[in-house]
Amino acid sequence: MKKILIYGDSLIKKELIIKKFFTNNNFEKLSKENYTFEKINTLLSTRGMFTKKKDILIENFDDFKTSQKKEITSLLNNEILTDGILIVSSKKEIKNINFDEKKKAFLPKPWEEDKWIKFINELAEPKKIKNEASEYLLSLLGNNDLYLYGEIKKLKIYSNEFITFNDVVEIGSNFSKSNLEDFFYYLSSKKINEVIKHFKNISNNDFDSIMFNSFAFKYFFDLYKVISFVEKKNKYTWPEVEKIKNETKVNSQRVRNFLGINFKNDKIKKINLVKLYEIKELRNILIEIEKIDRKLKIGADHRVIFLDFFEKVCRYEN
Repeated sequence: MKKILIYGDSLIKKELIIKKFFTNNNFEKLSKENYTFEKINTLLSTRGMFTKKKDILIENFDDFKTSQKKEITSLLNNEILTDGILIVSSKKEIKNINFDEKKKAFLPKPWEEDKWIKFINELAEPKKIKNEASEYLLSLLGNNDLYLYGEIKKLKIYSNEFITFNDVVEIGSNFSKSNLEDFFYYLSSKKINEVIKHFKNISNNDFDSIMFNSFAFKYFFDLYKVISFVEKKNKYTWPEVEKIKNETKVNSQRVRNFLGINFKNDKIKKINLVKLYEIKELRNILIEIEKIDRKLKIGADHRVIFLDFFEKVCRYEN
């Protein structure tokens, strides 16, 4: 039996790698919920003339009890009679099991926008996706592989050979269509009354708190990158926007909003956020968003958490 380890922080990358090995979707799955020693022992020790090849997935090895991990490790390091492929998925590399092959499934770092765009392109295969569509998806959904994968799956059904910017706007989730860009501009501008009013409209029955928080991190991290890069001054020009975009990998629309450059048809009058923030405050905001992510994942009330967060952002003074 061929033993393969797939490890990393991306559930979607793991899923895609597993599908390449288990093409017919016919395999035994073991997790902490259905694990017994008798079951895995039987699966790994059966071989004979009339025994079919067995493919096995041991899912989320990190979640197993310590005693179960020891049992699995011992079995996998001994001779396995069963024919087929055995895949172990894990967040971390497992070094005390002898694998025939190891595959990494890590997400890019939040600031590695080029790698995120490449990841989105891979999700879209065999179709092609326009660069502006990839950038827009990333700005809407943030660095969350589950949400990106879900949107791409819908877009692949809807679109022709190329997935375009208009496709993303037309077929994107209702959550995506909510004008989060405007909402977070109000928040970053510290306009608490507008923030509260618009949050009531956004946080309806379909509200996805994890996705919302992911967007918040992406937005404020982009602001952090821009403010870290630019020289602080009263006014900026469009050529400066293009230069900053190229250096920071933040899309030009968001850069111009941060720098307070207004166009005639703008719904919201932009102010120069560079004058409003110091690096220390933005670091604290990003830390706060990471804390919110942990709270949401254990079932905390998102309305209470976010309203408290909005108050902190809007009243913070350097």
